[in-house]
Amino acid sequence: MRNMLMVGAASFALLGASQAMAQSAPNASDMSITVAATCTATGVDDITLSVANVAAANSLANQTDAFTLICDDPNGANLTLTSSNVGLQNDQLATEKVGYQAQVTGTGITTATLNTPTAASVLVPQTANADLANNANNDNATLTVDIGTFTFSGVYTDTLTIDIAGI
Repeated sequence: MRNMLMVGAASFALLGASQAMAQSAPNASDMSITVAATCTATGVDDITLSVANVAAANSLANQTDAFTLICDDPNGANLTLTSSNVGLQNDQLATEKVGYQAQVTGTGITTATLNTPTAASVLVPQTANADLANNANNDNATLTVDIGTFTFSGVYTDTLTIDIAGI
């Protein structure tokens, strides 16, 4: 009788344990959210000037332009300034170039400076930060151009490209 009682108790215990396990099985939901990186420079304006003569051209003040620079890549970004002509090219005299210094500054931005005619491009790594990623205010960056000395009259042109790309 005693063996029967122990077998019955063991069966009851196993039955109770299996019911408890069946009731406590958890449900799981796997989640994955992909957020694409945004890296862009917008609102950069053209700089177009007309001056009376070479002396007036040589006394030009620095030209500035506020624009928006955003990159939310968590690994940071590369900010690149590129001059297509490696300076301001005279349209009538191919050998005549006027150098300039272009500089991009702003909150959350590591300053990038391009000096033409000695360099065509400069790449400056940017550390990931909330100011650069979550630009709540437009015009968080400033382009400043300090134009060099002119010798001849003419139309001087260049295209300065500002690019930011996630790392």
